[in-house]
Amino acid sequence: MGKMTMKEMEQIYKGCDTFVMCSTLNQIVNYIPIMNMLECKAQSDNNSRKVKLVNLTYEGELRGSLESKSGDASEETGIRFDNKGWDENLRNVLREEFVRRSEENEDLSEFIEQNDEGDEGHEFIFDVELAREYYQDDYEEKICHCIKNRESVVWNITGGQRNILLTVLDLIREDIGKEKLGKNHTILYMEGNTNRWIVGTITSNSSKIEKRELEELYQVKDLSIQKVLGLAGFNVSGEYNPISIEQLINDIEKNQKVRRDAYEKFWEIYKKDLTLRENCLRVQSKQEQDKDYNWDDLVSYLKNKKQFENKELEVFQKAKGKENSKFGYVLEELLFFRILEAIKKLRKSDEWKDYFIELRHDIGPKDEGTYCQFDVVLLARTGQPIIFECKSSAISSDTAKARMYTSYAVSGVYGTPILVPPFLNEDYDEIKKALIQEKTIWSKMKSLYNAAKISGIRLWHLDEIEKNIKTLYNEILRNSED
Repeated sequence: MGKMTMKEMEQIYKGCDTFVMCSTLNQIVNYIPIMNMLECKAQSDNNSRKVKLVNLTYEGELRGSLESKSGDASEETGIRFDNKGWDENLRNVLREEFVRRSEENEDLSEFIEQNDEGDEGHEFIFDVELAREYYQDDYEEKICHCIKNRESVVWNITGGQRNILLTVLDLIREDIGKEKLGKNHTILYMEGNTNRWIVGTITSNSSKIEKRELEELYQVKDLSIQKVLGLAGFNVSGEYNPISIEQLINDIEKNQKVRRDAYEKFWEIYKKDLTLRENCLRVQSKQEQDKDYNWDDLVSYLKNKKQFENKELEVFQKAKGKENSKFGYVLEELLFFRILEAIKKLRKSDEWKDYFIELRHDIGPKDEGTYCQFDVVLLARTGQPIIFECKSSAISSDTAKARMYTSYAVSGVYGTPILVPPFLNEDYDEIKKALIQEKTIWSKMKSLYNAAKISGIRLWHLDEIEKNIKTLYNEILRNSED
Protein backbone atom coordinates (compact mmCIF):
# COMPACT_ATOMS: atom_id res chain seq x y z
CA MET A 1 0.00 0.00 0.00
CA GLY A 2 1.30 3.43 -0.93
CA LYS A 3 1.76 6.40 1.39
CA MET A 4 -0.14 9.69 1.49
CA THR A 5 1.57 12.82 2.75
CA MET A 6 -0.01 15.17 5.26
CA LYS A 7 0.01 17.93 2.64
CA GLU A 8 -2.11 15.78 0.35
CA MET A 9 -4.52 15.04 3.20
CA GLU A 10 -4.72 18.71 4.10
CA GLN A 11 -5.68 19.54 0.52
CA ILE A 12 -8.49 16.99 0.68
CA TYR A 13 -9.74 18.50 3.96
CA LYS A 14 -9.57 22.06 2.62
CA GLY A 15 -11.53 21.16 -0.50
CA CYS A 16 -14.10 19.01 1.30
CA ASP A 17 -17.64 20.39 1.25
CA THR A 18 -19.36 17.27 2.67
CA PHE A 19 -18.15 15.07 5.54
CA VAL A 20 -20.16 11.88 6.11
CA MET A 21 -19.84 9.88 9.33
CA CYS A 22 -21.64 6.96 10.95
CA SER A 23 -23.23 7.02 14.39
CA THR A 24 -21.11 5.00 16.80
CA LEU A 25 -20.49 4.38 20.49
CA ASN A 26 -16.82 5.26 19.97
CA GLN A 27 -17.24 8.89 18.80
CA ILE A 28 -13.52 9.68 19.03
CA VAL A 29 -13.25 8.19 15.51
CA ASN A 30 -15.54 10.97 14.22
CA TYR A 31 -14.26 13.78 16.45
CA ILE A 32 -10.63 13.53 15.33
CA PRO A 33 -11.18 13.88 11.55
CA ILE A 34 -13.82 16.61 12.00
CA MET A 35 -11.43 18.70 14.09
CA ASN A 36 -8.48 17.96 11.77
CA MET A 37 -10.55 19.14 8.81
CA LEU A 38 -11.81 22.32 10.47
CA GLU A 39 -8.30 23.21 11.64
CA CYS A 40 -7.02 22.78 8.06
CA LYS A 41 -9.75 25.08 6.77
CA ALA A 42 -8.97 27.67 9.45
CA GLN A 43 -5.28 27.67 8.53
CA SER A 44 -5.89 27.93 4.78
CA ASP A 45 -4.63 31.06 3.04
CA ASN A 46 -7.57 30.91 0.64
CA ASN A 47 -11.25 30.86 1.48
CA SER A 48 -11.97 27.18 2.19
CA ARG A 49 -15.34 25.70 1.35
CA LYS A 50 -17.80 25.33 4.18
CA VAL A 51 -18.42 21.71 5.02
CA LYS A 52 -21.73 19.96 5.48
CA LEU A 53 -21.50 17.47 8.37
CA VAL A 54 -23.75 14.49 7.65
CA ASN A 55 -24.44 11.84 10.30
CA LEU A 56 -25.81 8.45 9.19
CA THR A 57 -27.74 7.23 12.22
CA TYR A 58 -30.72 5.06 13.15
CA GLU A 59 -34.29 5.77 14.09
CA GLY A 60 -35.18 5.29 17.76
CA GLU A 61 -33.39 2.95 20.16
CA LEU A 62 -32.71 -0.74 19.87
CA ARG A 63 -33.75 -2.44 23.07
CA GLY A 64 -33.05 -5.97 24.16
CA SER A 65 -33.18 -8.26 27.15
CA LEU A 66 -30.37 -8.00 29.63
CA GLU A 67 -29.70 -11.05 31.74
CA SER A 68 -30.64 -10.48 35.37
CA LYS A 69 -28.76 -11.69 38.42
CA SER A 70 -31.14 -14.62 38.67
CA GLY A 71 -30.31 -15.62 35.10
CA ASP A 72 -33.82 -14.88 33.82
CA ALA A 73 -33.22 -12.92 30.62
CA SER A 74 -36.82 -11.70 30.54
CA GLU A 75 -36.66 -9.82 33.84
CA GLU A 76 -34.84 -6.69 32.61
CA THR A 77 -34.93 -4.79 29.37
CA GLY A 78 -32.39 -2.11 28.48
CA ILE A 79 -31.10 -0.04 25.59
CA ARG A 80 -28.56 -1.97 23.55
CA PHE A 81 -27.87 0.64 20.85
CA ASP A 82 -28.57 4.22 21.89
CA ASN A 83 -27.53 5.98 18.69
CA LYS A 84 -29.32 9.22 19.60
CA GLY A 85 -27.42 9.32 22.88
CA TRP A 86 -24.11 8.62 21.12
CA ASP A 87 -24.84 11.35 18.56
CA GLU A 88 -25.62 13.82 21.35
CA ASN A 89 -22.28 13.02 23.01
CA LEU A 90 -20.45 14.12 19.85
CA ARG A 91 -22.58 17.26 19.50
CA ASN A 92 -21.96 18.26 23.11
CA VAL A 93 -18.18 17.94 22.88
CA LEU A 94 -18.04 19.71 19.50
CA ARG A 95 -20.27 22.53 20.77
CA GLU A 96 -18.11 23.03 23.87
CA GLU A 97 -14.94 22.98 21.76
CA PHE A 98 -16.36 25.56 19.33
CA VAL A 99 -17.20 27.86 22.25
CA ARG A 100 -13.74 27.42 23.77
CA ARG A 101 -11.99 28.06 20.45
CA SER A 102 -14.13 31.15 19.72
CA GLU A 103 -13.09 32.59 23.09
CA GLU A 104 -9.51 32.20 21.84
CA ASN A 105 -10.39 34.02 18.59
CA GLU A 106 -10.52 30.82 16.54
CA ASP A 107 -14.09 30.39 15.33
CA LEU A 108 -14.15 26.93 13.73
CA SER A 109 -17.94 26.87 13.45
CA GLU A 110 -17.78 29.45 10.65
CA PHE A 111 -16.48 26.69 8.35
CA ILE A 112 -19.58 24.51 8.94
CA GLU A 113 -22.68 24.64 6.77
CA GLN A 114 -25.63 25.39 9.05
CA ASN A 115 -28.68 23.14 9.21
CA ASP A 116 -31.49 25.71 9.24
CA GLU A 117 -34.12 22.99 9.64
CA GLY A 118 -32.35 21.28 12.54
CA ASP A 119 -33.69 21.37 16.09
CA GLU A 120 -31.90 23.41 18.74
CA GLY A 121 -28.46 21.91 19.27
CA HIS A 122 -28.62 20.12 15.91
CA GLU A 123 -27.92 23.16 13.76
CA PHE A 124 -24.44 22.09 12.62
CA ILE A 125 -25.01 18.38 11.87
CA PHE A 126 -27.45 16.94 9.33
CA ASP A 127 -28.89 13.64 10.57
CA VAL A 128 -29.95 10.96 8.09
CA GLU A 129 -32.14 8.62 10.15
CA LEU A 130 -32.27 5.09 8.76
CA ALA A 131 -34.55 2.22 9.73
CA ARG A 132 -32.92 -0.44 11.88
CA GLU A 133 -34.31 -3.08 9.56
CA TYR A 134 -32.15 -2.97 6.46
CA TYR A 135 -33.75 -1.87 3.19
CA GLN A 136 -31.02 -0.90 0.75
CA ASP A 137 -33.25 1.13 -1.57
CA ASP A 138 -34.61 3.10 1.38
CA TYR A 139 -31.10 3.67 2.76
CA GLU A 140 -29.83 4.90 -0.62
CA GLU A 141 -32.81 7.20 -1.16
CA LYS A 142 -32.39 8.91 2.22
CA ILE A 143 -28.63 9.33 1.88
CA CYS A 144 -28.91 10.67 -1.68
CA HIS A 145 -31.60 13.14 -0.59
CA CYS A 146 -29.10 14.71 1.86
CA ILE A 147 -26.01 14.43 -0.34
CA LYS A 148 -26.34 15.55 -3.96
CA ASN A 149 -24.40 17.68 -6.42
CA ARG A 150 -21.51 18.20 -4.01
CA GLU A 151 -17.95 19.00 -5.02
CA SER A 152 -15.86 16.82 -2.71
CA VAL A 153 -17.27 14.21 -0.31
CA VAL A 154 -15.25 12.60 2.51
CA TRP A 155 -16.78 9.38 3.87
CA ASN A 156 -15.56 8.24 7.30
CA ILE A 157 -16.48 4.55 7.46
CA THR A 158 -14.67 3.74 10.74
CA GLY A 159 -17.79 3.56 12.93
CA GLY A 160 -21.31 2.31 12.35
CA GLN A 161 -22.95 -0.94 11.32
CA ARG A 162 -22.03 -3.02 8.29
CA ASN A 163 -25.36 -2.43 6.51
CA ILE A 164 -24.61 1.30 6.33
CA LEU A 165 -21.04 0.60 5.20
CA LEU A 166 -22.21 -1.66 2.35
CA THR A 167 -24.74 0.95 1.23
CA VAL A 168 -22.11 3.70 1.25
CA LEU A 169 -19.65 1.65 -0.83
CA ASP A 170 -22.37 0.80 -3.37
CA LEU A 171 -23.36 4.47 -3.64
CA ILE A 172 -19.77 5.55 -4.26
CA ARG A 173 -19.26 2.91 -6.97
CA GLU A 174 -22.51 3.87 -8.68
CA ASP A 175 -21.61 7.57 -8.57
CA ILE A 176 -18.26 7.22 -10.35
CA GLY A 177 -18.59 9.06 -13.64
CA LYS A 178 -22.14 10.19 -12.88
CA GLU A 179 -21.27 12.77 -10.19
CA LYS A 180 -24.81 12.89 -8.78
CA LEU A 181 -23.46 12.81 -5.21
CA GLY A 182 -20.11 14.50 -5.75
CA LYS A 183 -17.30 14.99 -8.22
CA ASN A 184 -14.63 13.56 -5.92
CA HIS A 185 -14.90 10.95 -3.17
CA THR A 186 -12.49 10.13 -0.33
CA ILE A 187 -12.93 7.18 2.03
CA LEU A 188 -11.39 7.32 5.52
CA TYR A 189 -10.82 4.39 7.85
CA MET A 190 -9.11 4.71 11.24
CA GLU A 191 -6.94 1.66 11.90
CA GLY A 192 -6.77 1.27 15.68
CA ASN A 193 -3.91 -1.25 15.70
CA THR A 194 -1.53 1.16 13.95
CA ASN A 195 -3.05 4.55 14.83
CA ARG A 196 -3.15 5.43 11.13
CA TRP A 197 -5.70 6.54 8.57
CA ILE A 198 -6.27 4.36 5.52
CA VAL A 199 -7.35 6.78 2.77
CA GLY A 200 -9.13 5.75 -0.42
CA THR A 201 -9.43 8.40 -3.14
CA ILE A 202 -11.66 8.41 -6.21
CA THR A 203 -11.86 11.22 -8.76
CA SER A 204 -14.17 11.82 -11.71
CA ASN A 205 -11.29 10.81 -13.98
CA SER A 206 -10.77 7.41 -12.35
CA SER A 207 -12.96 4.36 -11.86
CA LYS A 208 -10.70 2.79 -9.23
CA ILE A 209 -10.28 3.39 -5.50
CA GLU A 210 -6.66 4.24 -4.77
CA LYS A 211 -5.90 3.14 -1.21
CA ARG A 212 -3.00 4.72 0.66
CA GLU A 213 -1.85 4.99 4.28
CA LEU A 214 -1.42 8.45 5.79
CA GLU A 215 2.26 8.80 6.67
CA GLU A 216 1.69 10.25 10.15
CA LEU A 217 -0.24 8.91 13.14
CA TYR A 218 -3.69 10.41 13.56
CA GLN A 219 -4.03 12.93 16.37
CA VAL A 220 -5.84 16.16 17.18
CA LYS A 221 -4.94 19.46 18.83
CA ASP A 222 -5.88 20.04 22.49
CA LEU A 223 -7.25 16.55 23.11
CA SER A 224 -7.88 15.75 26.78
CA ILE A 225 -9.18 12.93 28.96
CA GLN A 226 -12.24 15.06 29.70
CA LYS A 227 -13.10 15.24 25.98
CA VAL A 228 -12.54 11.52 25.44
CA LEU A 229 -14.82 10.74 28.39
CA GLY A 230 -17.37 13.30 27.17
CA LEU A 231 -17.50 11.63 23.76
CA ALA A 232 -18.60 8.48 25.58
CA GLY A 233 -21.23 10.32 27.66
CA PHE A 234 -19.24 10.71 30.87
CA ASN A 235 -19.43 14.14 32.49
CA VAL A 236 -16.40 14.61 34.74
CA SER A 237 -17.29 15.96 38.18
CA GLY A 238 -15.77 19.14 39.59
CA GLU A 239 -13.65 21.76 37.87
CA TYR A 240 -11.43 20.22 35.21
CA ASN A 241 -8.24 21.86 34.00
CA PRO A 242 -6.35 19.80 31.40
CA ILE A 243 -2.68 19.47 32.27
CA SER A 244 -0.07 18.06 29.92
CA ILE A 245 2.48 15.44 30.94
CA GLU A 246 5.17 18.11 30.85
CA GLN A 247 3.15 20.40 33.12
CA LEU A 248 2.35 17.51 35.45
CA ILE A 249 6.01 16.59 35.86
CA ASN A 250 6.93 20.22 36.58
CA ASP A 251 4.03 20.69 39.01
CA ILE A 252 4.95 17.60 41.02
CA GLU A 253 8.59 18.68 41.16
CA LYS A 254 7.56 22.14 42.36
CA ASN A 255 4.50 21.50 44.57
CA GLN A 256 4.23 17.78 45.37
CA LYS A 257 7.79 16.69 45.94
CA VAL A 258 7.10 15.32 49.44
CA ARG A 259 4.24 13.16 48.15
CA ARG A 260 6.33 11.91 45.23
CA ASP A 261 9.36 11.12 47.40
CA ALA A 262 7.16 9.31 49.93
CA TYR A 263 5.81 6.97 47.26
CA GLU A 264 9.21 6.45 45.66
CA LYS A 265 10.61 5.30 49.01
CA PHE A 266 7.49 3.22 49.66
CA TRP A 267 7.96 1.48 46.31
CA GLU A 268 11.62 0.69 46.94
CA ILE A 269 10.61 -1.11 50.15
CA TYR A 270 7.37 -2.60 48.82
CA LYS A 271 8.96 -4.39 45.84
CA LYS A 272 11.55 -6.11 48.07
CA ASP A 273 9.61 -6.67 51.30
CA LEU A 274 7.05 -9.50 51.23
CA THR A 275 6.04 -8.70 54.82
CA LEU A 276 5.08 -5.13 53.86
CA ARG A 277 2.95 -6.41 50.98
CA GLU A 278 1.22 -8.83 53.35
CA ASN A 279 0.71 -6.10 55.97
CA CYS A 280 -0.96 -3.92 53.37
CA LEU A 281 -3.41 -6.74 52.69
CA ARG A 282 -3.96 -7.32 56.41
CA VAL A 283 -5.25 -3.79 57.08
CA GLN A 284 -8.21 -4.53 54.79
CA SER A 285 -8.64 -8.16 55.71
CA LYS A 286 -11.81 -9.27 57.50
CA GLN A 287 -10.28 -12.54 58.62
CA GLU A 288 -10.26 -13.20 62.35
CA GLN A 289 -6.48 -13.41 62.65
CA ASP A 290 -6.02 -9.98 61.05
CA LYS A 291 -8.72 -7.95 62.79
CA ASP A 292 -6.32 -6.41 65.32
CA TYR A 293 -3.91 -5.13 62.69
CA ASN A 294 -4.78 -1.52 61.80
CA TRP A 295 -3.47 1.38 59.73
CA ASP A 296 -1.43 2.82 62.60
CA ASP A 297 0.41 -0.50 62.79
CA LEU A 298 1.26 -0.25 59.10
CA VAL A 299 2.54 3.32 59.41
CA SER A 300 4.63 2.21 62.41
CA TYR A 301 6.09 -0.59 60.29
CA LEU A 302 7.13 1.99 57.68
CA LYS A 303 8.57 4.27 60.37
CA ASN A 304 10.71 1.45 61.73
CA LYS A 305 12.31 1.12 58.31
CA LYS A 306 13.98 4.49 59.03
CA GLN A 307 13.71 5.51 55.37
CA PHE A 308 11.07 8.22 55.68
CA GLU A 309 11.11 11.76 56.97
CA ASN A 310 8.22 12.70 59.27
CA LYS A 311 6.47 14.78 56.58
CA GLU A 312 6.67 11.78 54.22
CA LEU A 313 5.11 9.48 56.83
CA GLU A 314 2.26 11.98 57.14
CA VAL A 315 1.37 11.21 53.51
CA PHE A 316 0.47 7.68 54.55
CA GLN A 317 -1.07 8.71 57.86
CA LYS A 318 -3.60 10.83 55.93
CA ALA A 319 -4.80 7.70 54.12
CA LYS A 320 -6.25 6.59 57.46
CA GLY A 321 -9.26 8.79 56.73
CA LYS A 322 -10.17 6.77 53.64
CA GLU A 323 -12.59 4.58 55.57
CA ASN A 324 -12.78 1.10 54.02
CA SER A 325 -10.20 1.57 51.29
CA LYS A 326 -7.07 2.87 52.99
CA PHE A 327 -4.65 0.65 51.11
CA GLY A 328 -6.79 0.93 47.97
CA TYR A 329 -6.08 4.66 47.99
CA VAL A 330 -2.35 4.08 48.54
CA LEU A 331 -2.31 1.51 45.73
CA GLU A 332 -3.87 4.05 43.33
CA GLU A 333 -1.34 6.71 44.33
CA LEU A 334 1.51 4.23 44.00
CA LEU A 335 0.32 3.19 40.52
CA PHE A 336 0.00 6.83 39.46
CA PHE A 337 3.64 7.52 40.33
CA ARG A 338 4.83 4.23 38.81
CA ILE A 339 3.17 5.19 35.49
CA LEU A 340 4.55 8.72 35.63
CA GLU A 341 8.06 7.43 36.33
CA ALA A 342 7.76 5.02 33.37
CA ILE A 343 6.65 7.86 31.07
CA LYS A 344 9.54 10.07 32.22
CA LYS A 345 11.98 7.34 31.24
CA LEU A 346 10.27 6.68 27.91
CA ARG A 347 10.20 10.41 27.05
CA LYS A 348 14.00 10.43 26.87
CA SER A 349 13.60 8.73 23.50
CA ASP A 350 12.37 10.92 20.60
CA GLU A 351 9.76 8.39 19.48
CA TRP A 352 8.06 8.50 22.90
CA LYS A 353 8.63 12.16 23.77
CA ASP A 354 5.18 13.51 22.88
CA TYR A 355 3.20 10.30 22.56
CA PHE A 356 1.41 10.48 25.93
CA ILE A 357 -0.41 13.73 26.57
CA GLU A 358 -2.28 13.40 29.89
CA LEU A 359 -2.33 11.31 33.07
CA ARG A 360 -5.12 11.65 35.64
CA HIS A 361 -5.86 10.03 38.97
CA ASP A 362 -9.29 9.49 40.52
CA ILE A 363 -11.69 10.72 37.84
CA GLY A 364 -15.38 10.42 38.65
CA PRO A 365 -18.65 10.97 36.74
CA LYS A 366 -20.82 13.95 37.63
CA ASP A 367 -24.10 12.02 37.78
CA GLU A 368 -24.77 9.27 40.28
CA GLY A 369 -25.28 5.86 38.76
CA THR A 370 -23.25 6.70 35.65
CA TYR A 371 -20.91 3.73 35.32
CA CYS A 372 -18.02 4.00 37.75
CA GLN A 373 -14.97 5.82 39.05
CA PHE A 374 -11.77 5.71 37.03
CA ASP A 375 -8.73 5.10 39.24
CA VAL A 376 -6.01 6.16 36.78
CA VAL A 377 -6.32 7.13 33.10
CA LEU A 378 -3.43 7.56 30.66
CA LEU A 379 -4.17 9.21 27.29
CA ALA A 380 -2.14 8.90 24.10
CA ARG A 381 -2.15 11.69 21.54
CA THR A 382 -4.09 9.45 19.15
CA GLY A 383 -7.09 9.47 21.49
CA GLN A 384 -6.59 6.01 22.95
CA PRO A 385 -6.85 5.85 26.75
CA ILE A 386 -5.53 3.16 29.03
CA ILE A 387 -7.94 2.85 31.94
CA PHE A 388 -6.35 1.37 35.05
CA GLU A 389 -8.48 -0.25 37.74
CA CYS A 390 -6.72 -0.88 41.07
CA LYS A 391 -8.03 -3.68 43.27
CA SER A 392 -6.55 -4.21 46.71
CA SER A 393 -9.04 -6.92 47.63
CA ALA A 394 -11.23 -9.56 46.02
CA ILE A 395 -13.17 -8.93 42.81
CA SER A 396 -15.77 -11.00 40.98
CA SER A 397 -15.60 -11.86 37.28
CA ASP A 398 -18.87 -9.91 36.80
CA THR A 399 -17.25 -6.77 38.22
CA ALA A 400 -14.21 -7.28 35.98
CA LYS A 401 -16.47 -7.64 32.94
CA ALA A 402 -18.31 -4.45 33.94
CA ARG A 403 -14.98 -2.61 34.03
CA MET A 404 -14.18 -3.95 30.57
CA TYR A 405 -17.53 -2.67 29.28
CA THR A 406 -16.91 0.75 30.83
CA SER A 407 -13.53 0.97 29.10
CA TYR A 408 -15.16 -0.06 25.83
CA ALA A 409 -17.82 2.63 26.29
CA VAL A 410 -15.09 5.25 26.69
CA SER A 411 -12.76 4.19 23.91
CA GLY A 412 -14.27 1.37 21.87
CA VAL A 413 -12.15 -1.56 20.82
CA TYR A 414 -9.14 0.77 20.54
CA GLY A 415 -8.92 1.50 24.29
CA THR A 416 -7.38 -0.76 26.89
CA PRO A 417 -8.73 -1.67 30.35
CA ILE A 418 -6.03 -2.81 32.80
CA LEU A 419 -6.50 -4.43 36.22
CA VAL A 420 -3.68 -3.71 38.69
CA PRO A 421 -3.45 -5.97 41.78
CA PRO A 422 -1.44 -5.33 44.95
CA PHE A 423 0.78 -8.35 44.38
CA LEU A 424 3.89 -8.61 42.23
CA ASN A 425 4.69 -11.23 39.65
CA GLU A 426 6.87 -13.06 42.16
CA ASP A 427 3.97 -13.40 44.62
CA TYR A 428 2.18 -16.13 42.65
CA ASP A 429 3.82 -18.77 44.82
CA GLU A 430 2.03 -17.29 47.84
CA ILE A 431 -1.26 -17.24 45.93
CA LYS A 432 -0.80 -20.88 44.97
CA LYS A 433 -0.31 -21.72 48.64
CA ALA A 434 -3.59 -19.95 49.37
CA LEU A 435 -5.38 -22.43 47.12
CA ILE A 436 -4.44 -25.07 49.68
CA GLN A 437 -4.51 -22.99 52.87
CA GLU A 438 -7.78 -21.05 52.56
CA LYS A 439 -7.13 -18.79 55.56
CA THR A 440 -3.86 -17.20 54.45
CA ILE A 441 -3.73 -13.47 53.78
CA TRP A 442 -3.39 -14.26 50.08
CA SER A 443 -6.63 -16.24 49.77
CA LYS A 444 -8.59 -13.19 48.55
CA MET A 445 -6.03 -12.56 45.83
CA LYS A 446 -6.75 -15.84 44.08
CA SER A 447 -10.31 -14.65 43.33
CA LEU A 448 -8.90 -11.43 41.86
CA TYR A 449 -6.51 -13.40 39.67
CA ASN A 450 -9.25 -15.81 38.56
CA ALA A 451 -11.71 -12.97 37.84
CA ALA A 452 -9.18 -11.32 35.53
CA LYS A 453 -8.57 -14.62 33.77
CA ILE A 454 -12.28 -15.40 33.31
CA SER A 455 -13.26 -11.90 32.14
CA GLY A 456 -10.30 -11.55 29.77
CA ILE A 457 -9.20 -8.25 31.30
CA ARG A 458 -5.44 -7.63 31.25
CA LEU A 459 -3.61 -7.85 34.55
CA TRP A 460 -0.47 -5.75 35.05
CA HIS A 461 1.81 -5.98 38.06
CA LEU A 462 3.34 -2.84 39.57
CA ASP A 463 6.84 -4.05 38.79
CA GLU A 464 6.00 -4.48 35.07
CA ILE A 465 4.37 -1.11 34.26
CA GLU A 466 7.14 0.35 32.08
CA LYS A 467 7.71 -2.92 30.24
CA ASN A 468 4.00 -3.41 29.55
CA ILE A 469 3.45 0.16 28.32
CA LYS A 470 6.33 -0.27 25.89
CA THR A 471 5.02 -3.65 24.73
CA LEU A 472 1.50 -2.26 24.23
CA TYR A 473 2.58 0.64 22.03
CA ASN A 474 5.86 -0.52 20.48
CA GLU A 475 4.21 -1.98 17.39
CA ILE A 476 2.41 1.30 16.71
CA LEU A 477 5.60 3.33 17.05
CA ARG A 478 7.54 0.86 14.91
CA ASN A 479 4.96 1.30 12.18
CA SER A 480 5.38 5.07 12.42
CA GLU A 481 9.01 4.68 11.39
CA ASP A 482 8.24 2.72 8.20
